Amino acid sequence: LCMIVKDEVSRLADCLAPIVDLFSDVGIVDTGSTDGTPALLAERYGIVALRGALDAAHCNSKAPARNQAHAAQRAAWILTLDADERIDRDQVQALRDMPDDDDRAGYFLPWHTVRGSSVVEDYK
Repeated sequence: LCMIVKDEVSRLADCLAPIVDLFSDVGIVDTGSTDGTPALLAERYGIVALRGALDAAHCNSKAPARNQAHAAQRAAWILTLDADERIDRDQVQALRDMPDDDDRAGYFLPWHTVRGSSVVEDYK
């Protein structure tokens, strides 16, 4: 599991608690939290967040921080989530059960975001 976080204390438990134990490796890059996010990760989940930064010269792109999180992973497959995203345990298990095929570089899956009373379909 890879994540980029900043000031996510209020969202992390809902994201991580149901699923974190299903991952063999968790890499989280904190890009400057001031709300205790790294302490929560360490105390509740035993996760030591990597320190990263968003570079204004690159329009605060999250790509360098995401690449930093990915580079720290030892697992063959990586799921990337944001702290405001949720995935059920059954869905994580279904991903884990997918064939480990040398011809596959990844999976492209539908993602539904609820905005008020409407649902926006996206892909991740």
